[in-house]
Amino acid sequence: MGFGYLIVSVLFTFANILQVDGYATLFFKFVNITVQTSGGHCSSFSKPDFCDVYFKLCIGDKKSRECSILDMRTPKSLLMDQNSMSFGDFIDYIPNPLYRTVAKLPPKLYLKVEVWDADYSFSDLDDHLATFEDNEYKYDVYPFEINSRSKHGGLPLLSSHHHHRLFQNISQGYLTLYVAIWAVCDRDSYGNDCSVSCIPENKIRHYGCDILTGAKVCLPGWFGDECDKLI
Repeated sequence: MGFGYLIVSVLFTFANILQVDGYATLFFKFVNITVQTSGGHCSSFSKPDFCDVYFKLCIGDKKSRECSILDMRTPKSLLMDQNSMSFGDFIDYIPNPLYRTVAKLPPKLYLKVEVWDADYSFSDLDDHLATFEDNEYKYDVYPFEINSRSKHGGLPLLSSHHHHRLFQNISQGYLTLYVAIWAVCDRDSYGNDCSVSCIPENKIRHYGCDILTGAKVCLPGWFGDECDKLI
């Protein structure tokens, strides 16, 4: 490719706390990407100055370094002959963010994102542009109550400081990719790993749940470990 400029920007104490394996949903969002390169690093029939970018994505537990949570590839037609792209709610037919339900959130993730340039001639193979790999990726966890207030499934929580910048020098240029990863606890699950169970009650016992810790919080007029004693 001659001179190319591609942008792709690839989401806890008051009383006794019950520890359980709490289900959660893990989200991954491509936000934007920038590829600047010259000197023929990419090659395209119709526009030789641009790459035809697609991604291979792997997410798992940092202990195993396997793609146990998410293993996928975006379509090769994702970015054909473009020099800019900001990702919306879908990448072709794939929802963005991608999401998976997990029974137990790992404290840190294994993240691997490969960036490729698709070649459509019979003689050429796809070109590998860059690989971003992080064996201890930290991510934010949100309670269900915050997420449920948003009609977009928590996306408004993702201000720019939640975006993770991945940068790598490539042949005669550079590639910058922005992604976002976050998790949302299921209803009645709380804590930084969604392992605290709390179900509000106002019959025999009278309490709500602390939105961060999941600890029982007695309703006005009640006290005790189980919030079953009148003041």
